[in-house]
Amino acid sequence: MFAELFSKFLALAEDAQQELVLPPEPDDGNVEYKLKLDAPTMERVEHLMTQMAFRLNEGDGKAFY
Repeated sequence: MFAELFSKFLALAEDAQQELVLPPEPDDGNVEYKLKLDAPTMERVEHLMTQMAFRLNEGDGKAFY
């Protein structure tokens, strides 16, 4: 699943005129979408750490961002 999404992302990134369309992010599993992180607050960093821990747990130590 990740390889397919990443391949689609790369193809779209080559043509900046196209809109990036990915399937909805699943509530469970080890895939998390993040477009960018701009100077996050400590509260935001803590939230992201919690999300990453959840995704790592769901993927038995592997997560795809």
